[in-house]
Amino acid sequence: MTYNLHEGLGYKLTLAAQVNNQILIKLLAELNLTRQMWCILVAVGEQQIHQPSAIADYIGIQRAAVSRTLKDMHQKQLLVRTNAADNAKQTLVHLTPQGLDLLSSSLPMTEQSAIRLKNKLSKAERAELERLLNKYLSGPLEAPARI
Repeated sequence: MTYNLHEGLGYKLTLAAQVNNQILIKLLAELNLTRQMWCILVAVGEQQIHQPSAIADYIGIQRAAVSRTLKDMHQKQLLVRTNAADNAKQTLVHLTPQGLDLLSSSLPMTEQSAIRLKNKLSKAERAELERLLNKYLSGPLEAPARI
């Protein structure tokens, strides 16, 4: 029996994720944002998560990757880092006005990136796909280095 890479479910999942990812990456590039930066903007600005370790957990990536991206975003003046009032060893991050503006500008792009999915699948099919992906992704997962 010959193995056909293109028939493998893992290959199809990877390819689908890459297609979806590339659409969003292209849109975010118009704002000079990486996908990882955008995820951090969402975590901090939309979800009000301010601790770097909690941001890593929310996004599902390694803490070192978040640390590198936070440093880059700080240099680009998208966020500020401060010490927690009750614990000087604890770092907190907050978006700057520029970071908030970028978040606001980027959120409609997620709708644009979903157009392919909306055009290919019915509402019921999208709901079923989401149900199946949630089932597949349930349980403990090792955080990827980047998303």
